[in-house]
Amino acid sequence: MGYAAKRDPFFPGRFGGKLALMTKTKRELKTIVYQGGLVKFSIPSTWREEYEPDGGGIFHEEGPDTGTLRLNVLTMKAPSELTQDSVTDVLSGHGDGREIRRLSNGNAVATYMLHTEETGEALCLHFWEVANPLPPRHMRIGIFSYTVLASQDSDTNIQVELQLLDTSICRAEFAEIMGESMGPPAKSWWKFW
Repeated sequence: MGYAAKRDPFFPGRFGGKLALMTKTKRELKTIVYQGGLVKFSIPSTWREEYEPDGGGIFHEEGPDTGTLRLNVLTMKAPSELTQDSVTDVLSGHGDGREIRRLSNGNAVATYMLHTEETGEALCLHFWEVANPLPPRHMRIGIFSYTVLASQDSDTNIQVELQLLDTSICRAEFAEIMGESMGPPAKSWWKFW
């Protein structure tokens, strides 16, 4: 299934409005309901879903040299009640060149990219950290990462796929209440990992 890029001055997203989602044939999406509804988001319908025993999710197209999307969610408890700025404050101050955006759904997202190497292969990791407030004192961080070969990172198909992911992740829906069975107990937000 192929992609084509199109200029779109109305999309103010991560890619500066240079790419819009277009497909030669309509790209079907499926909704992922992660950990019973803790997070809901969309990915291409042809992607596989795999879940790790510790709660992480892995999503990818079948085949060699395809990108891999991963998701983990942290829940933290603030030392005091959340404020209007808490959603961006929790994402700032990491020194990794991240761009932080407030989203219309009340969440905020930090995006950044890292380069690494694994078994002699150069990789690009694209990150989206989505802060989701749960007043009065809790915050969730959905950590999405998409890994591709560094040699493929500038390919048009990968750039369009990254835009699809950016749109889907920024529209992700988080459960509105704390759940008993949605993972490990909340960590204090000053103890990230």
